[in-house]
Amino acid sequence: MSGTEDGGEVVDSVTEPYESITEVLVRAVSTASDCDPIDLPPLAETVDADVLEALFPAPDSDLTVSFEFAGMDIVLQSPATVYVQRVSLPE
Repeated sequence: MSGTEDGGEVVDSVTEPYESITEVLVRAVSTASDCDPIDLPPLAETVDADVLEALFPAPDSDLTVSFEFAGMDIVLQSPATVYVQRVSLPE
């Protein structure tokens, strides 16, 4: 794991061969939300985890996928980096 918090943003990446992009995503969201991963809504209600697993890691591409999950803006960037930041509400 390689997680950092910078200005409210959590950045994490797949660093071990046994880790999946969805595991890293859930870990990063739970860190940003300051909650246990089990308390998050099911990822499958937002995005198809199998598709994410098929797309990442993508070492030879410039693939970026973004979506909202559990009140967080999520950006997945190849090869296997996850950016998480709380959704900004319009003022």
